Amino acid sequence: MVQWNTSGHDFSRHLSLLVGQPVKAGFVQRQETCREADGFVGLFRTDEGALEASCHLDLPLAAGLGSALSLLSPHAAKEAVKSAMFSPALVENIHEIFNVIGGLKNGPGQPHVVLDGVFRVVEGGDDAPLNWRDLPCEGFIQLTLNLHGSGAVTLRATR
Repeated sequence: MVQWNTSGHDFSRHLSLLVGQPVKAGFVQRQETCREADGFVGLFRTDEGALEASCHLDLPLAAGLGSALSLLSPHAAKEAVKSAMFSPALVENIHEIFNVIGGLKNGPGQPHVVLDGVFRVVEGGDDAPLNWRDLPCEGFIQLTLNLHGSGAVTLRATR
């Protein structure tokens, strides 16, 4: 059984190191109902193949983190959100963000999980396997990048 036992500080520290600028964690809110906005979802499976957890980045946060990782301007992040068009390079950066986030799940007493896929989430549907929304909601973390905006992380995991 995997749970997101990490803190907002853990997210902040790891993502700051990755993108090379401060990423501040705001509120961490435990919640039983998730309502993910447009964005990207990373799905994490155990070594045995069972879907164990998901992490959703809303569109502004995904664009901000992905742009910062490539040293693109904050304007590039805003344009990606405005147009809802993400270049292949930006999507690849978002994959890397989820790889780092997935590493926060692997700890003592936890089954090893790996990133199984990253999918675009849009209002009215997405291209991800349908069962990811069946995972229980654990809560939200608000993150703010020094230069590239802010957004929300939504966490789900089996219990």
